This record gives sequence, C-alpha cells and structure tokens, in this order.
Amino acid sequence: MPKGRIMLTTYGAELGTMSFELTSIYGSGGPDFPVLTVRAEIGLSPYIDQRTPDKPVLYIVSLLRAAGKFYSPERRLVARFQEDLAHIASDQRHVSTTQVLFEIPVDLSTLTKIEKDRAGGKLRVHLTIQFLMALHSESGGFRGFYTGQVDGLSFEIERSQWVDTILPSLGYGGLELLEVRYGSGVLARELPKSVQEIQDAKRYLAEGDWEKAVGHCRKAVEVILESRPSSLSSTAKFRDKVNAFISDNLKNLDELQAKMLFRQMESIWEFGSQAAHPAPSNTFKRAEAEFLVRSTMALVEYFSRLLT
Repeated sequence: MPKGRIMLTTYGAELGTMSFELTSIYGSGGPDFPVLTVRAEIGLSPYIDQRTPDKPVLYIVSLLRAAGKFYSPERRLVARFQEDLAHIASDQRHVSTTQVLFEIPVDLSTLTKIEKDRAGGKLRVHLTIQFLMALHSESGGFRGFYTGQVDGLSFEIERSQWVDTILPSLGYGGLELLEVRYGSGVLARELPKSVQEIQDAKRYLAEGDWEKAVGHCRKAVEVILESRPSSLSSTAKFRDKVNAFISDNLKNLDELQAKMLFRQMESIWEFGSQAAHPAPSNTFKRAEAEFLVRSTMALVEYFSRLLT
C-alpha cells in the first residue's frame, strides 16, 4: 500500500497521511477519453501552532484543491492532474478521513511512450501531490491560504493488472496506429481464426513476448489457407498452397495483385518461423515483432475484403 505524509509546507508540520491500495487503481473512458483513476484515502488533523509552548493555538484545516504529477518511470513526467476537494479537520482528538478520486488523463500517445519503457515488466510509477489549504482559528478567524504536499509515492503496478485490466479499459491495445476492426464485421465472418491469432499476437506484444507474438502472425497466415477447401493435400508445400488458394478463391485478381499477395504471405510465414532465427542472438526484437504484427493485420484485412 503506497502511503505518504501530508506536510504543511510553510511550517514543516505533519497534518496527516494519504494512502491507497494498488487494486484501487483502474482505467476508464478509452479510447476516446482515457483516464487513469486512483482512489485514495486522506486522513487529516488540525494544525496546532506550538511556537508559543505555553499557549498552543489550534487551527482548523480545510483541503481545497490537489494538483498532482504522474511520472513513469520515476523521473519522467507524463501527465498532470487536478482535483477540487472539500474536506475539513477540526477536532484534534480524531483524524478526519475522506475518500478522493484522482483522475489522471493519459492519451494513447502517452500510453505508447509508457509501454516502450515498461518493456513487458511491471509499471514503475511516482506521484507527487500538492494541496491548497485554508487555516481558520476555532473562533472562525481566517488565517490564510497555505500549501501542503505529499512526496515520495513510488510504487509498481503488476504486469498482469496493468496489461489485463487497466490498459484495455484505457482503450490501448498495443497497436493503435493501424487498428483492425473486430466484432461482427467482415473479418469476424470470413477469417475468424486469423482474427483470433492477431488478437493473441497483440496480447503477447503488450506482455513483451516478441517471439510468441511473431509465432501467432505466422499462424494467422496459415489459417487463411484453412478457411476455404483446398485442391491440394495438407502435406503440400506452403508456397504451393498459397498459389492454389489464390487460384481457387480469387480468380478475378490480375497477375500483379496475385504476386503481391503471394509474396506478402510467404514473407510473414517465412520470417515467423523458428528456422529463420535459430540462434539466441537472432531472436526477435520489439521493432521486428511490431512490424510483422502490423503487416499481418493489413494482410488479413485485405484478404477478408477480397473474399467477400
């Protein structure tokens, strides 16, 4: 549980604490208005001015506003947020508590930058928050506006929570620049198995497993050939299967179109094989995996249009 002290900046006095559970972090509004929300608890006490020890003075504290900065990783500022508050601490015998929602706007380009640094692991986060406060005497006299702050809230969000729960709610699927529309449309009707393979490839991209992402690209190409009856046996060579598929199902293509499709399918299938990267030093990197996933998405979408 990340927890920080609320300090009255001017006098260096501790007024309370702010804390939250990692499970209280969630996304919403994606992909049009993605917002990362942190549900936090604030415990606040009044300020006791003890500069005159024999006659300490109690001041009621009102929280008015919070302005925060969201860093990921720890030293890179990626978002700012602000929330109006309405919370008062007046009784020195009790800690006054309240629940607040910090809504942090994170657009898809920001999420892309965060994901590049996350590289498949946990998400490292650092939060700083400043408060605007008002101090009043018990008799009602207004002393003034002051600032408070919470610093040092550094924590990690587990990969499973970030990838499986938060990112989808923010509308981020790992590839937002070239998105294939799924659902009940053409792709889902004509090439459902290929669609599923692409979805699996995108999931492994988000998890940082480049090899598995590429493997599903290869499989997405293979199942295109399985979507229609073939005039060849299952033991035929891949290039012969592709030529037969095009000849049997896409008779209206001219020679140039047929050649383009053939070469694109062969390229993805060949470079997605383990034989193309037999040594550990030749394993796929992120850039190659993203390139092949994008290429496969475009190929499957194009094929689905031709088949209809």
